[in-house]
Amino acid sequence: MASNTSTNTDSSVHRDLTTDRSTAHIGLVCTHALELKSLHGQLDRHRRYSDGGMRFTGGFLGPSIRVAIVEAGTGFASHRKATELLVKEHTPAWILSTGFSSSLADDVRAGDLCLASEIRDTHGQQLELSCPIPESKHATLRRHLCSDHHPVVSDEKRQLAGEYSVSAADTASLAVAQVCEAAGTRCLSIRAIIDGPDEDLPRPIVEALFEPTSSELARNPVSRWLRGLRQPQEVKGWMSRAETVAGRLEHFLSGVIRQLGEQLDKQ
Repeated sequence: MASNTSTNTDSSVHRDLTTDRSTAHIGLVCTHALELKSLHGQLDRHRRYSDGGMRFTGGFLGPSIRVAIVEAGTGFASHRKATELLVKEHTPAWILSTGFSSSLADDVRAGDLCLASEIRDTHGQQLELSCPIPESKHATLRRHLCSDHHPVVSDEKRQLAGEYSVSAADTASLAVAQVCEAAGTRCLSIRAIIDGPDEDLPRPIVEALFEPTSSELARNPVSRWLRGLRQPQEVKGWMSRAETVAGRLEHFLSGVIRQLGEQLDKQ
């Protein structure tokens, strides 16, 4: 394991978490803080520390459900490493791979939440997930694609949907699911859909939402948008959508975490 890179304050937090609160009921793996901004704020008695260049947040949702969140950064390898650390340090009963995604098919719309029944990649790998969360009006259960890069234009989205029979795309969920399978940890992939299959994404938006290229961007993508883009109205529109979808995701995740926590209490 990489050495701890946190400050003195964070180091004391790390000791506290790994002694009194080392285990978690539920773990979450995301790319950057914007995806779960409000959920962080809902955690009571929360603590933060850094490990292996990744930021962990631990705390309680409600009186007794222990939650650990790791911001993994961009890419398959980073999410694999983050999940391995999460399993090793906090041994959660469930891990949720979550964050922003793009729709590839008409049955999943921008603004929806999409849970994975199966995750495939473009190299022939696939992994089924057993999902105890029922479908609802805005939360669908579909096959997901974990691609090498995030699909940007509508033609590519349609091509991927037809070739792999999938409805949503990201670049990291299969890494999380594979680590969980090897560790015997139950896993869900829950994605917040930012764009529809017929929408082309501007490259700066892809870099901000899906593929942040630096630790600064991962921590604060909005400030980078406002400094760097020449089309502030476009930024404003995508930012408004991202905030709305993130709010829906966080509300949904809060309910899922409580439901899974209650099930664990009964076991």
